[in-house]
Amino acid sequence: MMERSRAAMSHRNSAVPKSHPLPLVVTLNCVEDTVLEQECLSGVAQVEHVPLSRLAESRIESAVAVLLHSLSFLPRAAQRRLRPWQLILCLGSSDRAVDSALAADLGLNRLIHVDVSRAEEVADTVMALILGLLRRTHLLSRHALYTHTHTETECVD
Repeated sequence: MMERSRAAMSHRNSAVPKSHPLPLVVTLNCVEDTVLEQECLSGVAQVEHVPLSRLAESRIESAVAVLLHSLSFLPRAAQRRLRPWQLILCLGSSDRAVDSALAADLGLNRLIHVDVSRAEEVADTVMALILGLLRRTHLLSRHALYTHTHTETECVD
């Protein structure tokens, strides 16, 4: 089973065009050891851990997904760097109402609370959704490139 999984991952890695940068997933002050996440998302997305001490030089704005414990525990400067199109995952937040109100004030409409007691199930579901979205995005990108290439060829002929 493990060999099949590795073969699928190596096939997936070779299928990703090298000219397109991989989407970024940032863990803010949580999930310090991202080895497992990096292995699982190899060839699909980059995973970067950002401690609070390195917020200034981090690439928060360019992340497609941001994982954190609680939005209210982030410094205000880091909160302002989050974007409305990003998927924000609060892992075991102690006060969902505060995080939800803060997200609304910041215009972050893609906030998901992950209950600590069901973190594994939620993580599996979210990962499946993210992978499905990324797969669809790459397919649409390839289709647009294919259509553009064939349109240019027809114009030259």
